[in-house]
Amino acid sequence: MPQTILFLEADGGGYVEDWSRIEQAIKRGFETGDRVRLEVAHKRDEDLGAERHQLGDFISMTGLPDAVGRYRLVVFPATGLNEKSKVRTWWGPGAFRGTVQDSYDDVWDARTVCTDVNVALELFRELFEHKGVSQRIIDATVSDWDAPTS
Repeated sequence: MPQTILFLEADGGGYVEDWSRIEQAIKRGFETGDRVRLEVAHKRDEDLGAERHQLGDFISMTGLPDAVGRYRLVVFPATGLNEKSKVRTWWGPGAFRGTVQDSYDDVWDARTVCTDVNVALELFRELFEHKGVSQRIIDATVSDWDAPTS
């Protein structure tokens, strides 16, 4: 029977079992603009003593350069969706309201840039509790292929 583990890439990284460390990393990332990534991994029984694991679903919060308090949330479901849905981005509600350009000259639809840390906390918590991408996460994100154009 595979063992499901969670790996946090932020705040020193490593395997995590409690929500509080993830929550702290998200809040710190929001305040500093650092990236936070939470990944589900699976270890088979025969690999439990080794550092090998099969990568699974993950969620990433990436701060916009030079824009503390603004970030993008991207979810990568490992299984269960078709090829065009394997990269999903959080989209805020409403009609098109312009673009946001970061210091790298990347231009993003403003609906994909979040300024509310609670959105990240909710979606990361959902992945943490379900040990994978849930329907709630799917509903809060959009495939880049299906993104609204207006």
